[in-house]
Amino acid sequence: QLYRGQKMWDLAEEHLRLGVALRPKDAEHLARLADLYRERQRFTEAIPRYRAAIALAPQNPRLWAGLGMSYQGAGRPGEALDSLRQALSRDPENGFLQYQIGLSHVAAKRFDDAATAFQAAALRDPVKPEPHLELGKLYALQGDKTKALEAYRQALRLDASNVTAFRAVEELAASLYGGS
Repeated sequence: QLYRGQKMWDLAEEHLRLGVALRPKDAEHLARLADLYRERQRFTEAIPRYRAAIALAPQNPRLWAGLGMSYQGAGRPGEALDSLRQALSRDPENGFLQYQIGLSHVAAKRFDDAATAFQAAALRDPVKPEPHLELGKLYALQGDKTKALEAYRQALRLDASNVTAFRAVEELAASLYGGS
């Protein structure tokens, strides 16, 4: 874990693999190796590790979430959504999981479902700007500039230094009102 924290990827992988070899029935060891692969965008290597960890600890929502995000990264939104729903069923108040579900819906082009998930994420995690940013993108994509502007403004209220939200507010306000 120290190597991973220092981004010494090869050494981290070597030691995590050794840990898994020494304790192959330890879900946390498998999950740490899977996390490393996901972090390095090696999703096809992460997926079987998460699945093996889930076989050992099926009630752990973090494992299901990691599997879902790996499926997302691998371009498999249907499987991502199934895994993330499994995670959410084990941790129903988790705003991050709702957010990830929203991203899966976007990838599957189910925009109404995505908006619902992002709204739920914003309610469960009211200090995070990310759900509002995604709502802004969705509303803008659907042509609803007024809703998009309000979503981006809310993201900006939560994080005044967010450049994406600031630029979106400027552009939308200019297109709607002829200025900011």
